[in-house]
Amino acid sequence: MFHGVLADSRCPVDVVCIVAGDAIVELTVTSTETFGAVLRLHTTQEPQESEVAGYRVRLERLEPERRAGDSPSQADYRVTVTVGVP
Repeated sequence: MFHGVLADSRCPVDVVCIVAGDAIVELTVTSTETFGAVLRLHTTQEPQESEVAGYRVRLERLEPERRAGDSPSQADYRVTVTVGVP
């Protein structure tokens, strides 16, 4: 379950930045072996992935991209994650 974005300092796509910035998303992963493991994954810094109950959960994408002068609301955010074996 995707809870939201805790911080979003990513460089807007319509601006030239010295650093890319980073965003932190919070997810809860539930499996037959784990009840409610909370993950905080980053877009550019570490950790971008975590292991839960023998599976690797990796943050692949956070949308929408930021634009200068515009901050997405929590309801606007969408995440793409991959789940696989380490």
